[in-house]
Amino acid sequence: MHVMMIAPSLTMGGAERITATMANGFIALGHELTLALLVGAQTPQDFPLHPAVNVIHLDIFQAPQGPFDRLRNMFRRHRAIRRAIRQSKPDVLVSLTNIANIRTLLASVGFNVPVILAEHTDPRHYDIGPVWQCLRRWVYPHAAALVVLTEDMGQFFTRFVNPECVHVFFNPIEFPSQLPEVDRSQTILYLGRFSPEKNVPLLLEAFADCVQPGWKLALAGDGPDRVTLEAMCRQLGIADSVLFLGQIANVYPLLAGAAFCVLPSNFEGLPNALCEALVMGTPCLATATSGAKAVIRHGENGLLCPVGDVAAMRQAMEHLMNNPALRAQMGAKARELRSHITPEAVLAQWDALCRQVQK
Repeated sequence: MHVMMIAPSLTMGGAERITATMANGFIALGHELTLALLVGAQTPQDFPLHPAVNVIHLDIFQAPQGPFDRLRNMFRRHRAIRRAIRQSKPDVLVSLTNIANIRTLLASVGFNVPVILAEHTDPRHYDIGPVWQCLRRWVYPHAAALVVLTEDMGQFFTRFVNPECVHVFFNPIEFPSQLPEVDRSQTILYLGRFSPEKNVPLLLEAFADCVQPGWKLALAGDGPDRVTLEAMCRQLGIADSVLFLGQIANVYPLLAGAAFCVLPSNFEGLPNALCEALVMGTPCLATATSGAKAVIRHGENGLLCPVGDVAAMRQAMEHLMNNPALRAQMGAKARELRSHITPEAVLAQWDALCRQVQK
């Protein structure tokens, strides 16, 4: 089967890592795989691809110079995707992000190719704009299938998509088969972007209220809020206890050595950071977003606290900091997620779905 995937890019990021893992996974299953990236060939590629993956760079992300240019760009992007579909002649189309999904569905009209869409963000909280929202309601019912990350996301889409076409799959996560032999330190780890929806200020406030001698908070990531967060650490008097690590390509050694992982987001689809932490036996504390509730069983493999509640976050952090036996117990339970999110397990679901829609 010839599968064509359409995705924005392969630069550093969770959705981009999933794109590469899926592309390589389809090759491992014996499929022909064409990956159409919306960026140009000059854009960095941070995740390796199997040599058999045929990569096409559509180069359709130029910034418009005005209203007329914006309209011209829209038609140019539409034509570029249609041309790629026409030249590739796929058996199944797979699109991996919300706006790309809409463009792919519109561009696929007339080709008689089944289109599978994937949504990685929670549509109840992530605003793609009124025009795109209207288009999504109009075109999504024409997809052969829609893959979402959680049951909550699925319920949102079944308001305008046939429930039989909506499928819940975890993201495929590649991880070491063996846990590194690293002693766990008194380090609390955050993995993710520094952007408003991640609500890192909540984490800093909670940590400032419960910081203990010898404990560190390590922030692995980057983003537009970094300068603000560094200033906030100084204002809270915790600058000496907070480490800004920047972007880390291989997070598993960090996770293996952390006491626990924290995700304070306002909303999430299915956060890769939590999944990566859990498979490494690292207990997690997260706000009760849709994605966190999908993988964390409160009190078993981690803890959940209300979104936006600094006091609850502080109390939960303090509880984990003071209970090493509880952390070890939760870490052992956390590793049970491994069998559900291996690339082999998740790609088997994708393979079955591709074969189903092709009939």
